[in-house]
Amino acid sequence: MNPLDSIPGTLIAGVVLTIILVAIVGAIAPDVSLIPGGISDNIPGM
Repeated sequence: MNPLDSIPGTLIAGVVLTIILVAIVGAIAPDVSLIPGGISDNIPGM
């Protein structure tokens, strides 16, 4: 059984991938915010 075949596993994987992508984009382009008023605006150094 592949845990990613279940709905909770898929949601968790999606959230993790989204966080990673946002972190990478925030590190490469600090002036670009995928979420207006969101993560990159609230964390110093991002």
